[in-house]
Amino acid sequence: MSKRAIDIDENRLEYTISISMPEFTQDNLSVNVNKDMLKISVRKQSMMAENMEKVYERSFKLPANANKESITAKLKSGVLSVRIPKHFYNANRLNLSG
Repeated sequence: MSKRAIDIDENRLEYTISISMPEFTQDNLSVNVNKDMLKISVRKQSMMAENMEKVYERSFKLPANANKESITAKLKSGVLSVRIPKHFYNANRLNLSG
């Protein structure tokens, strides 16, 4: 399968991965998180040949501030969008006495 265009964007609140996948449907899609890795897999049986299968797999190392429990994925108009919210840690400022 040919290489896919991948866009990775970041803003203050989240990371977004966008991948063009016009020939796939949501039924063919799998997005999994295992420790600090995000894995995207899609599989589709070819209509032209009985034993042919189109497969695309790609893994991404998640940043340390990724909120792994809140990752979402959506396939719309042939584009897979994976949203990875950022964790925000409260850095409490300590008062120094002296």
